[in-house]
Amino acid sequence: MRHAAFSIAGVCPLCHPSRIQVNGFGVTERYKMNLTFIDFEMLTENQMQFKGIDWEAQVDRFDQAPNFEHEYIYWVENSAALVLATKYLQQQGHEYQINYDLRFDQPIFTTNFAGSWVNA
Repeated sequence: MRHAAFSIAGVCPLCHPSRIQVNGFGVTERYKMNLTFIDFEMLTENQMQFKGIDWEAQVDRFDQAPNFEHEYIYWVENSAALVLATKYLQQQGHEYQINYDLRFDQPIFTTNFAGSWVNA
């Protein structure tokens, strides 16, 4: 898979999300980090409406079928940004699905959480 090049401690978060034990800023329980909304915003490169915009027609663009019921899609630059941004969502109690955009060769996630870009 193309995304296997980015990993955390040798584990690809897209192939093995349950094997990543992130608690803040690392893969161990030693470091804890409270991420803010501003941190989340700085970690994402692009945000847009996802549900109801006919993304289903582009399903082949993704590494796996995304959750088309999620309202928003976010792109991040790398696996570190992916882990931190989704950690913020987890801390706030929001569900998300990690995926990979093959067209832009970037990690993405979908969620019902609306960032400031999608509300602008």
